[in-house]
Amino acid sequence: YIPSVSNYIMRKSPPSNINLSGFGIGDGYTDPYHQISAHADMAFNAGLVDEAQADEIRVYQDIARANILEENWITAYEARLSMFDYIEEASGNVNIYDYRTYTPYNY
Repeated sequence: YIPSVSNYIMRKSPPSNINLSGFGIGDGYTDPYHQISAHADMAFNAGLVDEAQADEIRVYQDIARANILEENWITAYEARLSMFDYIEEASGNVNIYDYRTYTPYNY
């Protein structure tokens, strides 16, 4: 976890030789239970889906969140991927990482 490592480097005694002036987190997923809860509202408010489609996204969110609570990580992950697939399909194949575009995201 990047913030923890950065904090350790900054507070290490004796001081580290690493010249740390900042850190970055790419595609950070630090609180999956709460982060996954935002996708339906985000897609609806951005005009990517209608209310019925947002409700369908909420079903995926609920499945993923329930599995997170039960620590069924693979099932939660699969529900999240299915949710993203649904958002892409319902929105006309929007790029879920940059919803201003319809360019496929290359994993």
